[in-house]
Amino acid sequence: MGAAMIRGAFALAIVPLIAACVMIPTPDSAPTSAAAPLALVGGRVQPDPQSAALEDRVVLIDDGVITAVGSRSRLSVPASARMLDCGGATVLAGFWNSHVHFTEPAFRSAESAPPATLAAALRTTLTSRGVVHAVDTGSFLRDTLA
Repeated sequence: MGAAMIRGAFALAIVPLIAACVMIPTPDSAPTSAAAPLALVGGRVQPDPQSAALEDRVVLIDDGVITAVGSRSRLSVPASARMLDCGGATVLAGFWNSHVHFTEPAFRSAESAPPATLAAALRTTLTSRGVVHAVDTGSFLRDTLA
């Protein structure tokens, strides 16, 4: 079998797989109800790995979206905002992990596992390390669909 024929067969096999993956519905991660704005106050903001940290900053978050970042002396916090004292802490953007496998024992038999157990496993695996979005590229299908 020639190289061109192998490439053609591969393309015929992979195109439907990619199309199927694109059509899989995903849950909407946007908040469903309007909550009070959140103000992260007094933290050190690290805008990116190449920049120096910005000290004593305020980060305003409204409806899950960062709406403003500034120095505490210049940025006014809305009276309705919930305030979180971040003094002594560093505020980073949430990370994306574009290649995870949920194959650890905590994720097995997901269809019958208590939601609290799965949530705790996700916190341990992802959010405790700053990951807020993940793309599962190879877990056991029955657990992924659960």
